Amino acid sequence: MLGQFKVRFTMLSWLLILATHNLTPAAPFCALGTASIALINPLFAPQEPGQTEPKNAGTEQQQAQQTPLSTPKKVDSDPQAVALFEKLILAQATEKDLPAVVGFGVNLDIRLFDPSGGNEFALQLFFLSEPIESVRMVIDDSNSGTRIEKGFDADGFWLRDADDQLLALDSHEFEQDRAAIDESMVLCNDFLLLFDLKRLQRKASELALVRADDHTLISGKLKRGREQWGFELFIPKDAQLPTRLSLQPPMPKPAKVAVEAPAGVGQDGKGGSPQGDLGDKAGLPKGDQLETEKSAKQIPIPALPRLHYAFGDWVAYEGRLLPAWIEEFQGEDLQRPLRLMEILDFRWREPQRLQTRR
Repeated sequence: MLGQFKVRFTMLSWLLILATHNLTPAAPFCALGTASIALINPLFAPQEPGQTEPKNAGTEQQQAQQTPLSTPKKVDSDPQAVALFEKLILAQATEKDLPAVVGFGVNLDIRLFDPSGGNEFALQLFFLSEPIESVRMVIDDSNSGTRIEKGFDADGFWLRDADDQLLALDSHEFEQDRAAIDESMVLCNDFLLLFDLKRLQRKASELALVRADDHTLISGKLKRGREQWGFELFIPKDAQLPTRLSLQPPMPKPAKVAVEAPAGVGQDGKGGSPQGDLGDKAGLPKGDQLETEKSAKQIPIPALPRLHYAFGDWVAYEGRLLPAWIEEFQGEDLQRPLRLMEILDFRWREPQRLQTRR
């Protein structure tokens, strides 16, 4: 689902959920108990099928001349980085022969940090990555005693309101709800990278190793949605597990903006109002037309800030060590987190029991 558009994860998803239904952020609710959450992998959605060029008749020499000369070469991973990654994977496991994490249920206490005032609420997430990506979110408002559920399954987006009425979120008025559900699936896929480091290794490429006096970095490329992101795993000296995952968005493409033609130039070259995205260039000299189009394609877009997940106090859940809390940062300020997510309960061993359907 998420792979259908470019994603930038923020905690806006939960705020949208609350705002859409006028909910007051709730205090932490009871532990998940036997219920659990299932996750899918929306961040790593299937790509569009590649277009194949038709074969042209001609000699082998002609076909060779048609072969692009700028095809990038695959960069091999540093064997030392691969070896260290394997050690991290072994350190995360407290049991042998563990299956991959394909879904989970988690109970989160979320604290938002804002200069104008903090906020705290509780959220349950149920997520499955197979056989089809599906997610269920549960928000309890302890102040009003209401309970709202939202999610996505094989039948589409859905919502169950405080009166236990089930609604399909297909119409335009539920656009914000659908966006909130999509972004929650982005969060789930980011969680999967931490809950199963072997998944991160499998999704990564071009691994490199950087050693410093007090830490080691594993860096590389990571397929996230339809884009290649950079990532770094920060491992303190003498530590068995990482304490931070940083994600670097790709550089945005330059924007194409409307450029007006000189005043008084029209379709006939004798006058009139400019029209169209780039203005009416029919009356411009050819050189001016080219310059106008060139300048319209070179408007730079500021780079998006990096995302950082800091984590610690690794706790064993059903054979895996997982972070007990996760702090989210944006940009280069690693002193003031945007939010803190405390994991109160976690289930993953029996994904078939994770209830993600409406």
